[in-house]
Amino acid sequence: MTSEDVLYVRGLRAELTYYKQGLDKIGVQFEVENVGPHKDALDPFIKSTPSAETKATTEAILDQVHNSFLAAVAEGRKLNVETVRRLVDDGPLLGQKAVSAGLIDGLVYENEYLDQLKARLKQNELKKLGYRDYLKVPAASAGINAGSRIAVISGEGAILRGSSPGGFDDSDGIYSATFTKLLRDASGDDGIRGVILRVDSPGGDAIASDELLHEVKRLSAKKPLVISMSDVAASGGYYIAMSGDPVIAYPNTITGSIGVIFGKVNLQKLYEKLGINVEIITRGKNAALDSTSRPLDAAGRAKLHEGVQAVYRTFLQRVAAGRKKKVEEVEPNAGGRVWMGAAAKDLGLVDEMGGLERAIALVKKKAKIADAETVELTPYPPRKSVFEQLFSSPVETLEDAPEAWLNARARRMLRDLTPGLDWRAMEHGAYLRMMPFSVSVQ
Repeated sequence: MTSEDVLYVRGLRAELTYYKQGLDKIGVQFEVENVGPHKDALDPFIKSTPSAETKATTEAILDQVHNSFLAAVAEGRKLNVETVRRLVDDGPLLGQKAVSAGLIDGLVYENEYLDQLKARLKQNELKKLGYRDYLKVPAASAGINAGSRIAVISGEGAILRGSSPGGFDDSDGIYSATFTKLLRDASGDDGIRGVILRVDSPGGDAIASDELLHEVKRLSAKKPLVISMSDVAASGGYYIAMSGDPVIAYPNTITGSIGVIFGKVNLQKLYEKLGINVEIITRGKNAALDSTSRPLDAAGRAKLHEGVQAVYRTFLQRVAAGRKKKVEEVEPNAGGRVWMGAAAKDLGLVDEMGGLERAIALVKKKAKIADAETVELTPYPPRKSVFEQLFSSPVETLEDAPEAWLNARARRMLRDLTPGLDWRAMEHGAYLRMMPFSVSVQ
């Protein structure tokens, strides 16, 4: 830092935004069926204020993350936790105050820091390398091809049906067909000794989640497997990890949220305000169940309630089987409740705390690879070249494909307004195993 810089240690905050009153004014109504008081992904659209359960969960998350931060800073700076807590309450801190408090060691400009580094290294010049330089280094020259191969299959984003569009478009997510191929590729590769499934997902489509868990179990039957949870492995992201293999999480991994939700938007009153009339002609009693121009009737709501309950029972059964417990043991920790990794371990929802290094150690043990043996980590999916990304991109310019462009823009706007709720997962009128909300720590 320099003397003019500010050290932004000032705690955490959660902002919960509720849209119901605004939607009422324009005639938009959301209709929701869910299981459990904590499954509140659509609460912002049907309530004006957070529920007691939402507040309690949010408080628990902030407590865990904040206390972990205080402990880490206290350890790293050789201070006690209460001192760090007081400094955070006093933040943000200008440079000189941060030095006096012991949070940083000095105030210098970049060139001065580089001069100090050259002096310590006893070098006249420093050769600086960016991360792109490392990406150009062949694996063999980096010395990582000397041992057994371990596949690292990364699943990031919402769980969605079908195949990934690919390219540079708004296509991040775990698409069931695309991800199934990755799992099968790793399973069929005789050179792969073991697999780490790295999950970073808030969940999504219930059908896609079930398909993926089925494929993860098939992979587990052929290869030693360990589940490594990243920032988020909640709802459907937790579901796909229930193969019965060891599950590792960080203390601050958002975990669990065992629950199901279904929601649809009803635009009837908005259409009336705009003078729009929608005539629906059907064959079949529930053909208009997910229509956006009509509210749910009693029979439709009963049908949805039945479906949500059935999907929820399946979720409980899959978790019970994966965690080697009875459904009755899992149920008290379900109902859509979000847990942090440390609490999830205490509840038996995960096995131990750790990251990728611990996952490597466990999968080596399962695969009977010696502790001292070097292993090569093989990423799935493999990194695409810029050429591959460019030529796999669908056309999405306003001039060439206005509808696709507008749809993509609308999806991005919705996801910016409601982070954590991926609207692509709702396009099929699906039952969702979706994380109730998102958490961003800055």
